[in-house]
Amino acid sequence: MDAFELQRKLSTPSSKQHFLKIENTFIDISNGLLLNDLDIDDEINVIQFINCEFSGPELLFEKINNPKLEIFFRSCKFDCRLYFTGLAIKGLKFIQTIKLGDLLDIRSSKLEDLYFTGNKGINPEITGFMDISHNHINKAISFEFLNHVGGEFLFENNRINNFSASQEIQYLTNFSDAKLHNASFSNSSFDQDVKFDRMKLSYDKFGSARSFTECQFQSAYFNEVDFGERCFFNGSIFNKNALFIFCGNGLETLADFSGCRFFKDVYFNSTQFKSLTSKNSYFFGMCSFEETKFKEIEFERNIFEKAAFFDGIEISELDSCSRKTLRTIKQELQRTENRIDYNIFKAAELNAYKKELKKNQWEEAFILWLNNLSSKHGLNWLRSSIFTLTIAMLSYIAYFITENYSSEVSLNIDSINYFLIGYFKFLIPTYNPPFQNGLSLWFQYLPYIIGKIFITYGIYQTIQAFRKFRL
Repeated sequence: MDAFELQRKLSTPSSKQHFLKIENTFIDISNGLLLNDLDIDDEINVIQFINCEFSGPELLFEKINNPKLEIFFRSCKFDCRLYFTGLAIKGLKFIQTIKLGDLLDIRSSKLEDLYFTGNKGINPEITGFMDISHNHINKAISFEFLNHVGGEFLFENNRINNFSASQEIQYLTNFSDAKLHNASFSNSSFDQDVKFDRMKLSYDKFGSARSFTECQFQSAYFNEVDFGERCFFNGSIFNKNALFIFCGNGLETLADFSGCRFFKDVYFNSTQFKSLTSKNSYFFGMCSFEETKFKEIEFERNIFEKAAFFDGIEISELDSCSRKTLRTIKQELQRTENRIDYNIFKAAELNAYKKELKKNQWEEAFILWLNNLSSKHGLNWLRSSIFTLTIAMLSYIAYFITENYSSEVSLNIDSINYFLIGYFKFLIPTYNPPFQNGLSLWFQYLPYIIGKIFITYGIYQTIQAFRKFRL
């Protein structure tokens, strides 16, 4: 079939019928083909191409205004560029497409339904530039199981209403199980629920970096999504619940949720990202980062109206986090009474603060260094106990020498007993000097006083470490 014959079938069907089916046909459009409102009979409501092959430079559907018209392409092969511009029709559907040319352009159209789907089994690999932009889709939209592995997939500046006059049918926008290459959904508005569950994104080194920026969602489901190398939601708005559960691909994704608004609850549970950045974002509902894993994380100037849960969060490069980030997480852990993780982030915040100190603030730096050395800022009672016993021994040896420097000491059971009894007495902060002469010489006071100070300090650190789980 050539272009002229196809145009004749569409404009003057053999009988007045509402359904036109063309199947198992090779369609030669070697000079290109433009179809508009005048080329399609008003009586046709459904045009269906089944197992057809289109060959030529381009096939254009332009400025077709027929609210009852549906165009189906099932199991078709396209060796041409496809353009759908300025349409106002009921539906445009591509089902189990075998091959796509180097360009699919759907823009500035008003549709009730838009499908480009595969099946649950093995799907052909689709390559090419898919540009679906500036459209208004009223009801159902699905790209489920689409296997797009090369080129670009742009779904930008679209408005999806998913409107049901009866309010009994809840239409859903569905990208579940799709594989998309160099994908961008920026500036799109999803006015009803949208599912991206198990979607897999991949990017070329210099591919699009826009991802999901400046989008608007109602309920959004991103469970088990592999975002690839990047996951950018900058400036997006989530009006209802958002779920990012079990996302990740082995700590390779750079995620940025800066400038976002979450008006309901959001869950990132069990998600793994290489990095997570959130600046100037508002969380008006509950927020959960439970059992998440990151290499690094950055929070700055975020507002959490309700509780944010960070139970079981793991950050492998915790020392690289800023003090603001650590303080934010610490405050939310304290708010939810998670004492265990609170202590970890409290210690990390103190270490981060130490890095910020200037040279003239050496006193504070020394105290923070000593707290970390002695007990990891109150986290390790065993470390503080060893610190106390070690410092006490060093101070006691110095004091022992000043007390017995003129005496002849031999190594035997009695001398060892004499040394150890003095050491244990020395460990008691309020105990008098353990030897007979006491503090008879001025230079004996130096190791004695220093030792008592650090023993008292070490005992306090040990007590603090034992009390780290108190509420």
